[in-house]
Amino acid sequence: MDHGAMHEAIEAHLRQSVHLAQGIGGLVAPLAQAAILLRCTLQAGHKVLLCGNGGAAALAGHLAAELLGRYRVARPGLPAVVLNDSPATLTALANDFGYEQVFARQVDALGCQGDLLLTMSCSGRSANILAAIEEAGRRGLAVMAMTGRDTAALEALLQGGDLLLAVESADAAHIQEIHLMMLHAIMSGLETAYKQA
Repeated sequence: MDHGAMHEAIEAHLRQSVHLAQGIGGLVAPLAQAAILLRCTLQAGHKVLLCGNGGAAALAGHLAAELLGRYRVARPGLPAVVLNDSPATLTALANDFGYEQVFARQVDALGCQGDLLLTMSCSGRSANILAAIEEAGRRGLAVMAMTGRDTAALEALLQGGDLLLAVESADAAHIQEIHLMMLHAIMSGLETAYKQA
């Protein structure tokens, strides 16, 4: 086993993570906008629907846990629904309607005008994420889409008032790392309102 190669791979990964993390300082304004969108949605009595695939699905669940529970501040629970959390629902919808419809069907069934759909897709091209965004637009939901460098497919679907948060990378692992940092930054902004209340 080449321990030197392992050491180099780990160091290279960490260097790239730090490089990307330093770059998100330029996203303070869009992240503040995201916190405001989230706050306005919840304050108006609406809910957040979240979805992603794979690691992004885990991040969707992570954010929902912080909304329903807390991030740092003791406050009321905030309504969040994770569309990728039920294996029974996902497999039933995939079997009957195709995997590309597993989130769109739920947006149609659960989404109400004024709700917010928060999607996470490292590639920006996941068919089920794009279909969910299309359905959200039809039903009058706002959309917050988090992705990596490739934004074209998402930008084609987003409407006025929707928000795109992109990481300047095509590497899924690094994109997910930065997405978690971005989610925590958004939660810090959101919970500031509760600390001041």
